[in-house]
Amino acid sequence: MTIISYNNQKTNRYRGKNWQGMSCPVSLKPHDALICCDLRNTQLEGLDLSGVEFFGCRLNGTSFRGTTLRGARFIGCFSSDEGPAPEFKDAMIEGISVSGSHLHFSDPRLTDPFWGDDLRVADWDPRHPIPKWPLEVATAATQTLSERNDTRYHAAIALGELDKSVVAPLLGTLLADPEWDVRSIALEVLGNLRHQEFPQGDRTLLEWMFLRLGDDHSIVRQKAVKLVEKISPPDEVLVDAISEIMASSLEEQREGLDSVIQFCQVDEKYGHLLKQLDPVLLPVIHRQMRADSSEENLAGLYAAIDLCELDNRYFHLLEEKTIQSLRSSADVKVSEQACELWAILEEADGLPHLLPGN
Repeated sequence: MTIISYNNQKTNRYRGKNWQGMSCPVSLKPHDALICCDLRNTQLEGLDLSGVEFFGCRLNGTSFRGTTLRGARFIGCFSSDEGPAPEFKDAMIEGISVSGSHLHFSDPRLTDPFWGDDLRVADWDPRHPIPKWPLEVATAATQTLSERNDTRYHAAIALGELDKSVVAPLLGTLLADPEWDVRSIALEVLGNLRHQEFPQGDRTLLEWMFLRLGDDHSIVRQKAVKLVEKISPPDEVLVDAISEIMASSLEEQREGLDSVIQFCQVDEKYGHLLKQLDPVLLPVIHRQMRADSSEENLAGLYAAIDLCELDNRYFHLLEEKTIQSLRSSADVKVSEQACELWAILEEADGLPHLLPGN
């Protein structure tokens, strides 16, 4: 199931947001998408959320009182039976649908006048009109909500051992966990659960997973690089994820660039992606080499050297003036790496074709 219209530029996607306890945290609009967000005890009262897609969101205590939810979809969402139920009093819910979710309601009877005939539930079972997961799955999922990072860590392992792909969207919320070890195990479990395409939002989950190529912890990034080899995601997923990373913080750009080079080095079949990624990778490398920071200069030089070794096209896509300037840098390491890059280009006879630079 594709839950996002990728060609609809009016759609805002909010991923991995922790909006617990907030009142109208952002200016949400109809047909937006909330992906793997923590909405526990969030006040969304009175908003127009028509057509909004809630994918893999935590919903205990979320208030939709008086909210317009016409045509809204809840996909792979979770509210634990041990926590407060989401509140839908006076909400407008014509055409609402729920699939692959476990939702806790105070009155989940088939005759509940709130839902009436407007609720469409996948795999409808008149004995269980409100979606529920098996007890052991719901119990493990509840533990992912714990304030203890070790509990969340072991909950992810438990969900993986149960081998139920229905929990994949919920596991996605752990990819935004503040603890790197929880993000790492969640990524590993998601990789193991994907025997074939995820039944709910395969592309959405894959893109969210591979944004970890720019994670701020090296172990999480390494796990993401290994998953590229294991899963072999579609090219467009990797291109979109890397493009988003390259538009993020300087640190994410640096780490994401390193991750791209790593998976291209490991398997040459990904070399063809480099040309597609040139528009987002090259500006980052040029900016790094022109920066006032030696650390940034080194990151750009290391990336340029690695890319030249991967594909000789890069002999002709670097800036002569910038490299020359770095060769005379006061920082010894920067000077050494710039000289090494220059030597590679000289040996390959790439110097006459370098970009002039600024």
